[in-house]
Amino acid sequence: MKLSIILLKQVSQFRFSNYIPTRRIPGNILIGKHRVRRSLTQGEKQDMKQRIEIELENMAHLSRPYLTEAEDNLYENDPIRKEHEEKVLALKRREEEIPKHIYLKRDLLDRVACWDTLYEGELNNFNEFGDEGEIWFGKSILSKLVDNVCQLVTDKENTTILDIGTGNGHVIQRLLARGYTHLTGIDYSENSIDLARKQIGSNVKFQVIDMTSSDTSSLLDHYDIGIDKGTLDAILLCAPDQRKAKRDAYIDTVYRHIKNLLFIVSCNWTRSELLEFFQPKFSLEREVDTPTMMFGGRQGKTVTFLILKRNN
Repeated sequence: MKLSIILLKQVSQFRFSNYIPTRRIPGNILIGKHRVRRSLTQGEKQDMKQRIEIELENMAHLSRPYLTEAEDNLYENDPIRKEHEEKVLALKRREEEIPKHIYLKRDLLDRVACWDTLYEGELNNFNEFGDEGEIWFGKSILSKLVDNVCQLVTDKENTTILDIGTGNGHVIQRLLARGYTHLTGIDYSENSIDLARKQIGSNVKFQVIDMTSSDTSSLLDHYDIGIDKGTLDAILLCAPDQRKAKRDAYIDTVYRHIKNLLFIVSCNWTRSELLEFFQPKFSLEREVDTPTMMFGGRQGKTVTFLILKRNN
């Protein structure tokens, strides 16, 4: 009797559900509609408390954005802040010393005052930093020019060479390095001549001369070789109604003073245009290869480099 009562109690406590395998909910148990919410740990609660305290401190600072007098005095004596402010002030003073950038208008490029202003800036840069200035048309064209002069002019000790529109004197500097001795540089900008003379020295003759003036016979000698790298371009940037007169005056002057070859480099005029300008006083001796470009489906040159021979 007692045994049956004990068995009955055990059976009544037995549940089949404890032994039936249940299907686990698929997916991440920490996210989604059927997620299991886990309890926060003590560390997470402490971290949240610190974050709340930081936010409360930030809100307090934002509500009082101005420093007290004591705080301001402390800030003034901060060495890191002082060093930063000194650097800012030094940079500002340096920017004030640098002259403003010069923008050249197309219709002003043929005027002496415009070029004087340009070369005044280059002269200041040379005096302060030793900068040799802008190389018109780039170093590759300058090298081509000097190489072709050396190929065609072998008598370096006796040949006289005139650099027309010498600018900052880059052409003359390269020719001096190649052994040419009878060199003259002319420009109608006095600041240009000052810059070239400072860079090269007194072993080269420099003159302030306008190639479009009516008479240069009493001012300029006669030379075997003439070099023009961009000077005719600058002259013909004048007003359209003055262009032909200035071009003809320039060519007449070149014809009077150059006895043999004229090396001319232009970025504004094509081969056919330059030949039309200089005929019948000069004829084509050689055309030098220069970089080409494609535009509108057509190929053309970025720079025209001709060697012209004076017709007697």
